[in-house]
Amino acid sequence: MTNPESYWDKCVRTVICVPLFCLALTACYVPNQEQLVRSVHEKVTIGMPVATAVSALGVDGFACSGDTPTDCSRIKQRLLPSSCIERVQLYSDPDSTLIRRVVVSPISCAGL
Repeated sequence: MTNPESYWDKCVRTVICVPLFCLALTACYVPNQEQLVRSVHEKVTIGMPVATAVSALGVDGFACSGDTPTDCSRIKQRLLPSSCIERVQLYSDPDSTLIRRVVVSPISCAGL
């Protein structure tokens, strides 16, 4: 016969641990190239000022440097001992500071 108290304790642990485990898994970064491309193109459009594009990407955690192209990148940590780098290059018109091309590089991941 099982002890009702230990059975109750097991149920409580299950009810608490399973949702916490699921919540932890949802916080894990999983590379998704299509989502990255879609997100960048929603924020940065052809003809927008480079400064506005850099600011929009900065809100999402990108750090940008250089000009023509302006290189923007961000590092995403994963649950495993590894990380991924997301990169975007902004090309501007030589005669103005307007975006003429946006290139989203493939996500690059490395680790142990």
